[in-house]
Amino acid sequence: MPVRIAVIGAGVYGTHVLNVLSAAARSGEADLVAVADIAPPTLERAVQRFRIRGYADYREMLERENLDAVAVVTPDYLHRQVVLDAAAHRIHILCQKPIATRTEEGCEMIAAARDAGVLLAVDFHKRYDPAHRELKRSIRQGRLGRILYGDVYMEDRIEVPAVWFKSWADRSSPAWF
Repeated sequence: MPVRIAVIGAGVYGTHVLNVLSAAARSGEADLVAVADIAPPTLERAVQRFRIRGYADYREMLERENLDAVAVVTPDYLHRQVVLDAAAHRIHILCQKPIATRTEEGCEMIAAARDAGVLLAVDFHKRYDPAHRELKRSIRQGRLGRILYGDVYMEDRIEVPAVWFKSWADRSSPAWF
C-alpha cells in the first residue's frame, strides 16, 4: 500500500516537492493526498495543478487526513512547530534543510520525533540529482580513473535569496545549510 503523504508549504520549492511526489503517485509509489499553505493564491494553484485537497491551516490537515508522512517545505524559521505538530500526530516527517535555525529547536524536534516513534529526515536533495548520481556511479565503476583528490561546491544564483526567499531570507543563513 503506498505511503499517504502531504506537503506543508507550496511555494517555489514546495512546488518542486509536489512535482516529485506527484510523479511518485503516478507510478504507484506514494499517494499524494493534500497540501497546506497559508497564501490563498499559492494554495489554490497547488490544489488545481495537483488535484489534491488543500488546507489553509496545516494543523487542520494533520487532524483530518489519515497521513503516513508529511514533507515540510516552509521557511526555515517555521520548521520547528510544524515538525512538533506532525510528530504529535505520529506522522513521519521529511523536513527541508536546515532542520532548524537554532540548535535547541533542532534537538527538541529530534526528541519529539524519537518520543513519538516516527522518522524525521532532513532532505539533502542534491544527493539525488541525476548528475550527482551519475558522477558517483562513474567514480565507483572506475570510469574516471583513480581519483586522488576532489573538491565540490555549489553556488546558488542570486535569485534564490533575493527572489525565492525574499520575504524571509533575513531569518535564515547559508551557514545552516
